[in-house]
Amino acid sequence: EVKANDYRGRNACTAWVNVDLSTTPPTILDSYNFSGAVRTATGVAELYFATPMDNTNYSVQVTSVDGDYGYYDSSLQLNKVRVMSRYHDGNMYSYKISVAIFGGKNV
Repeated sequence: EVKANDYRGRNACTAWVNVDLSTTPPTILDSYNFSGAVRTATGVAELYFATPMDNTNYSVQVTSVDGDYGYYDSSLQLNKVRVMSRYHDGNMYSYKISVAIFGGKNV
């Protein structure tokens, strides 16, 4: 049986967030294992884990809700992940994005 905020199996997300980058600071709309967000530039934010990762062997999936692209900085860290949103014209815009983290825990 899987219960909300209870299941921590090997294939479950270790963290996920839906965040609005158009506000300063960014607004976390819903999340699991994220504690805060800091906007560092237009369309760029650092998202902090509530419980840091045990290692940097995690994968990051970013989707942009309003724009074309959502992506992350590949220099992974234990306590945060840096994410960005970009429109098809190549410019950075502040949109709502969703981030899912898999791995990063020594299980």
